[in-house]
Amino acid sequence: MTVPCSADENRLMDHTETLVKVNAWVDEGVAPLVRALNQFDDAITLDSCEGHQGESAYVHFCSRAGVEELCSLVHRLSSFLGRRLPANDEYRLTIEWVAGGTEPLATLEVHQGFIQPLADAVDEAVANVAPRIASACDT
Repeated sequence: MTVPCSADENRLMDHTETLVKVNAWVDEGVAPLVRALNQFDDAITLDSCEGHQGESAYVHFCSRAGVEELCSLVHRLSSFLGRRLPANDEYRLTIEWVAGGTEPLATLEVHQGFIQPLADAVDEAVANVAPRIASACDT
């Protein structure tokens, strides 16, 4: 992808970007899920927490490629997880558009004891979901 890059205040230069995933400090208990989500090329994890005193863990993420790709990613991931994991309420995958926000935010929320099985399933999803399928956001 080519994006404008300000070389100085008076001129713009085009540079090609390349994907580099960076290290970030996250709660140890939710780290496997953050790692798994970051395997999706356009996923950007923004915030996470392993939960406190029985609260659910969560990872907030968005897509570098924009709204449509975030909707597609959540749709593909939801479909895959629905086939791979038992139907229960151990996790929740949502998209939320907060008032005043310019982009939606996806959240994967999970009970603390289910983090590793969910991270394993997300790892598997990275290798197995179709590159791009129609999503509910495409309508």
